[in-house]
Amino acid sequence: MRWLAVGLAAVLFMGAQPATVRAQEDPCGAGNLIWNCRFDSFTGSPPDQVPAGWSPFVVSGSLTYMQDSDTYFGAPSLRMWSNGGTFTAGILTQVGDVQPGATYVASWGWGGPNDPDTFGRKLGIDPTGGTDPLSPNVIWGPLHYGPGRILNRPGPYTPGNPNLDVAAVAQASTVTVFVWVEHPRSTGDNLIFIDQVGLRLDPNAAPPAPTAAPPTATA
Repeated sequence: MRWLAVGLAAVLFMGAQPATVRAQEDPCGAGNLIWNCRFDSFTGSPPDQVPAGWSPFVVSGSLTYMQDSDTYFGAPSLRMWSNGGTFTAGILTQVGDVQPGATYVASWGWGGPNDPDTFGRKLGIDPTGGTDPLSPNVIWGPLHYGPGRILNRPGPYTPGNPNLDVAAVAQASTVTVFVWVEHPRSTGDNLIFIDQVGLRLDPNAAPPAPTAAPPTATA
């Protein structure tokens, strides 16, 4: 009976454990085109310290960008935070040597806020390579508010399954990836940790149409 009781307790304990977190493949794994996808190095100093190769943008409000360590994937990470303020801001990076007509998909591995209901998160791609987050050229993925630190879970987006991947067809030899964070309501010292943002060819998209050869000149 003692062993039966121990076994039953173990089963109940295992059943009480949280479900294993499942994510898509590593955004920074094979095929990734963003060289500092893992935010391994930073430039500048707070309040404008961002991952090397990335640039900050601020649409409204004010905040501090700085290197931190909170991430599921291994430090460092980017912290965006404000004590008592609100903001809409983010980071962007341009990716060159892409193939016009090919489809590229951006994926975001980690975006953990300390008050999830006050932070909206989404990814965007400008297929023309522009750097204005408000440009109509930017194609945006779903906007997510609420719990969810891993942001590329398998399957289509739902509030309980935050997959923020976004795809776009390149229209130039450079595309731009945007990480958008909006924080319209403050509850005090609010912050979000960001890590692992990658870009790769969409393996499920049709290849681009071949470019027609120019006509041969005749005498």
